[in-house]
Amino acid sequence: MNGSTVLVHITGLGLSACGVIALLAWAASVALRDVSIVDSAWSLLVLAPALVAAALVPQVGPRAPAVLSLAGIWALRLAVYITWRHWGHPEDSRYQAIRARNDRMRTNRIPETATFPPEQEPRVFVCGPTRFVEAVADALVALGHRPGRIRTERFGGA
Repeated sequence: MNGSTVLVHITGLGLSACGVIALLAWAASVALRDVSIVDSAWSLLVLAPALVAAALVPQVGPRAPAVLSLAGIWALRLAVYITWRHWGHPEDSRYQAIRARNDRMRTNRIPETATFPPEQEPRVFVCGPTRFVEAVADALVALGHRPGRIRTERFGGA
């Protein structure tokens, strides 16, 4: 393999290591219903590609072990500190707000203030992927809009 092929290979493995860590953090956050756990994992996402590169690069300079050690100490110290600071506390309010916003979107609710009142009989146009269009059209009907006044255009996959 030439030099650029080796570099692409190492980069791919480093990103794969990040993907594994991110997937594990995500799975833990879903199980715990606490997204704050990602704060503890992000410094490890910085360290993972460095460890992969250090293990696979054929020749490293004399300072590489020192730099890798410092990066490792920083990443582990930060992960431990953030985990310790968060331990025993509820999910961070920033993540609670994001979760609440996503939960509202998932229930197909449109706030009444986001549309014209149904009494005005507005013609409403909805355009997007099929599932989105159907969810919005159903929510508009649930708010009292007449189905004949809702125009839809779907694009993308079924």
